[in-house]
Amino acid sequence: MPFAGTNSRAPGAPGGGPPRRTHIIDRLAVWSGALSALAFVVLLYLGRGILAEHLHGSEMWLWGGLAVALVVQSGALVFRFVISPLVGAQIADLATVAEAVAAGDLTKASAAVNEGGQMGRLARAMTEMTRELRELSALLSESADESNRLAEEITSGTEHMAQAASGIAGTASTLSEQADSMATTIQQLTTDANRLTTLAGSVTEGAQGGIARNQQLRALASENHDRLEESTRSLAELALDVRESAQATEQLARATEQIRAFVTLVQKIARQSKLLALNAAMEAARAGEHGEGFAVVANEVRRLAASTADAATQTDVLVKEVLGHMQAARAITARTLAAVDTVQSATEHGRTSFTQVESAVVETEAWTTAMADTASAGSALAQEITGRLDALAAGTQAFAGAMADVAAASEEQSASTEQIAAAATHLTQAAERVTKAARAFRR
Repeated sequence: MPFAGTNSRAPGAPGGGPPRRTHIIDRLAVWSGALSALAFVVLLYLGRGILAEHLHGSEMWLWGGLAVALVVQSGALVFRFVISPLVGAQIADLATVAEAVAAGDLTKASAAVNEGGQMGRLARAMTEMTRELRELSALLSESADESNRLAEEITSGTEHMAQAASGIAGTASTLSEQADSMATTIQQLTTDANRLTTLAGSVTEGAQGGIARNQQLRALASENHDRLEESTRSLAELALDVRESAQATEQLARATEQIRAFVTLVQKIARQSKLLALNAAMEAARAGEHGEGFAVVANEVRRLAASTADAATQTDVLVKEVLGHMQAARAITARTLAAVDTVQSATEHGRTSFTQVESAVVETEAWTTAMADTASAGSALAQEITGRLDALAAGTQAFAGAMADVAAASEEQSASTEQIAAAATHLTQAAERVTKAARAFRR
């Protein structure tokens, strides 16, 4: 038997694992045995001096001490060979479960879950921990699958973005070339500025009409924008109502299932009542005229059981119909929610579009007003128009430079898109690692 302070391996521990301390009960058994032996030696030593004078009394005293020592030693043996193995077996069982969890096996359970005391409490806590780990493993697998799906969507989106960036770069390059050509054309238009004077009056009238139409268009766009804002809020409220309706439908479905279970119970009770009534009628028939009243009661019970069975059957049919309607309502609610989400997205897109239209109308109105003012003054300021055309040529060249910058920015966007695609690939790899780690646990 190892003494306190020595090392021993716990049952079920791996051969190469670290040494573990001897159980406290084993140490108590060892020390109690040692103390009992020491007490016996001390009693012998003390009795040695008295033995010469009072032999009879000393013998009684020594025999009493010997009895005490034997009792203590017996207690130590009970601790060592009865209590210690029981507690040690429970601890070994818990250690086996813990080692299985550490190795990734979440299917093992302790046999001490129904025990009382702290060991049972520890076993139940370990069982609950294993269950939580199984749920966590399943959740990790679901999260990894969702990450894989998102990574695929990101990769697909980045491919479209790369194609769009390439198209923008090509378009910007084409616009830059066209802007250079336009600058040359503007220089040629400068010579025809005098011809614009005769057309200035017509342009002024058209510009005034354009201003009026732009104002009407802006008012209409603003009104539609406000309506779309209201529609967006209404759709959000509708989506909330639909979700609440879906939750209520689910609750009603669960309640209907409970009603169906209750109806099944009523049917069973009705069948049992019918059998009991039949037995009672048979007993009443055996009793003769003394059992006539009892036979009437049995007949009424049998008729009541039949009525109950019929009502339960009708209720079961009705519950099945309700469940069918509930399934249809679930499908309709799901489709309605999807439709509301689609309409919300379309409404939000329309609201954004109307905001852009409203801004464009404001800009067009300002440009039309400026054009009208310019046309009004153009008749007397042909030379000024020529100067403005020169300035426009310079602006066109600046536009060409801006288009070159746009092309460069598009190339940078393409590079950023490639980085996003690489990040999506890393996300996929990380999700695969999470999936691998989650699958390491056996559920």
